[in-house]
Amino acid sequence: MRRYILLLITILITQGAVGQDAAFSQFYANRLYLNPAFAGSQQGMTMNSAYRSQWNYIPGGFTTYSFSADIQEPFLNSAFGVMAYQDTEGEGRLTTTSIGFIYGYIVRLGKKSNLHFALKTNFFQKSVDWSKFTFTDQLHPVLGVVRPTNALPILETTNFATFDFGAVLRAEGKIWGRKTHNNIGFAVHHMNEPNESIQQIGAEDSRLPRRYTFHAGTMFEMISFNYQEKRTIYLSPNFKFDYQGNIKIVSYGLYTISNPLYIGLFYQNKNGIIDFQNTNSLILTGGFEGRLNDDVRYTFGYSYDLNTTGLGPRSNGVHEITMMVNFEKASMFGLPSNGRSGKRWRGSKSRRGRKAMECYKFNGANSISIY
Repeated sequence: MRRYILLLITILITQGAVGQDAAFSQFYANRLYLNPAFAGSQQGMTMNSAYRSQWNYIPGGFTTYSFSADIQEPFLNSAFGVMAYQDTEGEGRLTTTSIGFIYGYIVRLGKKSNLHFALKTNFFQKSVDWSKFTFTDQLHPVLGVVRPTNALPILETTNFATFDFGAVLRAEGKIWGRKTHNNIGFAVHHMNEPNESIQQIGAEDSRLPRRYTFHAGTMFEMISFNYQEKRTIYLSPNFKFDYQGNIKIVSYGLYTISNPLYIGLFYQNKNGIIDFQNTNSLILTGGFEGRLNDDVRYTFGYSYDLNTTGLGPRSNGVHEITMMVNFEKASMFGLPSNGRSGKRWRGSKSRRGRKAMECYKFNGANSISIY
């Protein structure tokens, strides 16, 4: 009677399951994961990190880490970025690790609007720690695990590459004479749908499916008042839709923003409407923005997903921590003096008189750079 758990794991990993990427609750705090076209959306160099712990009261939950850095180069109308990512699933330590490289191109449509395009190349490694498993030939009916296993596990790792494409429009507008900050974007991840099977067999059944992402959001002034100094409160409704291998995730909600603080409430499930047949989540999020000096800005965020149906609160929900640091004057190829095109370039005499693109930047009072 040799029916190893290996057989079950093999089926789940290689043939009976469809791969799915992790989904971050604070999706704008992890912009390059959401859409590679966000590379260079802020002046200078921006670094982001995220930690996500999902359902840690359930044996074999999910833990995800990510780190990214991108830099805007107005002299080249371009942006460059890099992103590292690791996701660990289950007690068997099914681990997915990747590093990706981004090139973005920025088109200035007007003084207050930019269109961003980007390509991303990702290199993946997927691995399983077979030492975490117990096989049936190790078990004694009374004493438990007492024997070594004779099972011969399949390969421990597999490597593959994927390619992503994204586009984002960022623009300032007006509603009732008040400025708004808007973004709308679309991305396709894993365009080549590689075989991710650790066995490297069953390629047609083990392809990593494309992930399609659509997102949109706006930020508009809601209330302005004077209390010792002028204070503006913004509302920011946002929406995200992911589709991957017949799996849908719809997230939408609202931020309330007044520098240095923001809070938000989002709803997430597969259909976008409240139902009691699927796992629904309420996402509570908040954070603050600060400055280390005139040129360095940072943002810290935290979110908690409360499962209102499905697994429910017994899973301990999802905890997510994010951190962003922006170095506004960082550049590899120089920045125009006074931030204006046609002026002398800081850091390189040879670029005097050359024009640099002025990227759109929202300058709303008391706003926070959520996107």
